[in-house]
Amino acid sequence: MSKQCNNPLNNPNCKGIVKTDTSMHCMSCGKYGIKLTDIHKNNISKSKIGKVGGENNPMYGKTHTDDTRKLMSENHTDISSENNSRYGKTYEEIHGIDKSMEIKEKLKIANLNKPRSIESRKKQANTIIQKKYNISYDEYLDTLSDRDRYYKLVSDITKQQPIHLLENYDKRGRADIDDEAYHLDHKISISYGFYSNIPPEKIGDISNLRFIYWKENIIKQGENYYE
Repeated sequence: MSKQCNNPLNNPNCKGIVKTDTSMHCMSCGKYGIKLTDIHKNNISKSKIGKVGGENNPMYGKTHTDDTRKLMSENHTDISSENNSRYGKTYEEIHGIDKSMEIKEKLKIANLNKPRSIESRKKQANTIIQKKYNISYDEYLDTLSDRDRYYKLVSDITKQQPIHLLENYDKRGRADIDDEAYHLDHKISISYGFYSNIPPEKIGDISNLRFIYWKENIIKQGENYYE
């Protein structure tokens, strides 16, 4: 947050300023780059100054000095990572179940045919594990049993697949909300893959995935489907 303007004329339009070694720039009553002394001396109103975009901005085509960047940085609150009130929280925790479902549906439509990258998913997983256990994701995997680690690896690989290409993807949903919902199913079950020493890359691959009615998925219970 910028400091309060110490304008001796007590101009009500002045809310805050950014100070440098050579000048003071008003952040509210004048366009950036106009000196406060010039604004107040001539009693120039914000409306008379005009637009500040493009070539009208005195900083157009110029770069800030390192000192100015540092001062501007200090005038802004850091809301990244742990400083963000939403850090590590789910959509449900932030917005509630109904609103989170609406947001997720919009995101699903917006991101259709745009599968997230491995790096993006790994970054998210690292953030969640770091927040919850204060260890890295790789360290977290090392704490798991062989079975749990296998299941987690299959899950990670599954999430990297373009499942929007699968039949009945549009029917995917939660059974407790929609009785007609479909669930993602591994044709060769994860448990069978683990006990048969099948690489998790094969179990999680899209060739082993399909969407089936949720009740059918529950009845299946580890059985395998062969085409």
